[in-house]
Amino acid sequence: MTDDALKRYAEFYQQVSPNNLHRLSDVMTDDIHFVDPFNDIRGLEKMEMVFRDMFDHLDDAKFTVTHTAMSDGAEPMGLLRWTLHSTLKGRPLNIVGMSEIGFAADGRINLHIDHWDSAQQFYARLPVIGWLLRMIRRQLEV
Repeated sequence: MTDDALKRYAEFYQQVSPNNLHRLSDVMTDDIHFVDPFNDIRGLEKMEMVFRDMFDHLDDAKFTVTHTAMSDGAEPMGLLRWTLHSTLKGRPLNIVGMSEIGFAADGRINLHIDHWDSAQQFYARLPVIGWLLRMIRRQLEV
């Protein structure tokens, strides 16, 4: 069941848009726990807000899932490797990340934890913060 649930979620993730956010409850539980470098939220309503905020700030945001896998641990855990393709203020933005996916008994997702390098893939692109991060990185290079 969890293999099929992970594939179903990956398909939804690749098709998520402002027009189908009303379908989140088809793939996520009401108490979904979502974590990424900017958020640590619980609940379907807040999850929808996270997606809406992303679509409000990024142009043409779309996920491509490149790999899926199921873990062999005691609790079923899915893994998604993905790329977010978008533009930010007219400049291309591609973020590569990995997500841990947990499953409820009914096969819907109850846990989604994103892992991606926000410093390198996002903050470094911002004018002042990016310059500062580049200076710090140079100081730390071996």
